[in-house]
Amino acid sequence: MMSDGTALTNKGADAPLGVLPVLFACDLTYLQHACACIASLADNNPGYRFDVTIVGTEDVVAGAAKGRDSGADNPRIRIRLHRFQLPEGVYFPLHFHYTTETYIRFWIGDLMAGHSRALYLDPDIIVAGDIGPLWETDLGGHTIAAVPIPASTRPAQHGMPEGSLFFN
Repeated sequence: MMSDGTALTNKGADAPLGVLPVLFACDLTYLQHACACIASLADNNPGYRFDVTIVGTEDVVAGAAKGRDSGADNPRIRIRLHRFQLPEGVYFPLHFHYTTETYIRFWIGDLMAGHSRALYLDPDIIVAGDIGPLWETDLGGHTIAAVPIPASTRPAQHGMPEGSLFFN
């Protein structure tokens, strides 16, 4: 499913405490956004180290220069880039802004193997505060958690029953 990744930096990767594994899935168009998100994550969370994996179906390793300019020199960030290929016979609807990268998050368990817990962030967000409360949220025995988008019209657009919640 993945090719071997290229580490942009290995500084700080072996810290025993305070390491948050973070997954981003994006194509080359959104790679610069992921780098901005990583920089905001580190700037607003000085007490953590981050083990970041960026995955895409394109050759994200070719876009590594963007990562070097956006935090790879930070000793609290390790960034690995991987190319992902959907398993044979797996297809998802692709339209408008839904790319294969939209669905890569479904493989977070495989992509972040070796971690008992990981955080998936969309690449087009900016972290404006402490990530600690989100990271420490009790999942109540559930495998995943998501935050619904308040007042989203997407459930109706997708033919979901009234009262359904939409998350991104």
